[in-house]
Amino acid sequence: MKLKSRAATALCYTPEIPFLFLNPSPVSVPVCGMLRPPVFGMHKKMAKSFDIQGVIHSIDETRAYGANGFTKREFVVRLTGEGEKAEYPNYVALELLKDKCALLDTYRVGDEVNVTFNLSGRLWNSPGKPEKCFTSLQAWRVERAGAGETAPAFMASQDYDEDVPF
Repeated sequence: MKLKSRAATALCYTPEIPFLFLNPSPVSVPVCGMLRPPVFGMHKKMAKSFDIQGVIHSIDETRAYGANGFTKREFVVRLTGEGEKAEYPNYVALELLKDKCALLDTYRVGDEVNVTFNLSGRLWNSPGKPEKCFTSLQAWRVERAGAGETAPAFMASQDYDEDVPF
């Protein structure tokens, strides 16, 4: 089967980095020997998520930018996870965008949290000046440390039938 899209021919599927590609045909297209369902839209690599554990050091107010109401909220976490040494603290600045800004409303400075974020970056060019690279850590999940990590307790008070149904 011949590929009908140049975008599809240039891409290769890897399990670590899933992607979407422009496919003008409603038929599945083999990409690097694998059949993928058709996905309509722009070529876009999906970001890999990262997790950190730490104590909230500071929380900034939500700020609006531009006429369209784009919102952004920044916060800083002192890392406390595995491999971190108290004598050499690491502080990481993260940001929440748009509707995710409200995630920090229930947290205070000093709370221990687990944060899931995507790493992104962009280049900025200005005539007559050197190129600059901006990197941002865009958080999309904030949870209290230890939340959801407890194992379900065994309920010994229930009586179970000794008969197996098969």
